[in-house]
Amino acid sequence: MVTTDAHDMIGRCLQDYADGAIAGESARMKRVMHGDAQIFGYLDGQMFAGPMQLLYDYVDAHAGASLMTWTVSLIDQSDGVGTAKVLIKNWHGHDFVDYFTFLRIEGEWKIMNKVFAHR
Repeated sequence: MVTTDAHDMIGRCLQDYADGAIAGESARMKRVMHGDAQIFGYLDGQMFAGPMQLLYDYVDAHAGASLMTWTVSLIDQSDGVGTAKVLIKNWHGHDFVDYFTFLRIEGEWKIMNKVFAHR
């Protein structure tokens, strides 16, 4: 069963994630990520996989992405687990489709994993 509160809380997690990417500040992203979160995908034909620290390092090493836009196309949740699909345009000249998994831990939603496709 989808509840508005859960949907809104997951949406706020995604907002913090996007705000961090746009500002070039991984600290904003870390607030909504589980400490053991992982990332997987292909970038320019090369696998990009491992701990979320790989993404944090990239974000902190590059200027913010002020031209980036993003759209949430799906949020689904049930019994403390959830997923989201986000379309990202122009993150440093790249477009992505991101899939996130979420887990509610002690009442707080956290991003557990990110799988992405580079378009």
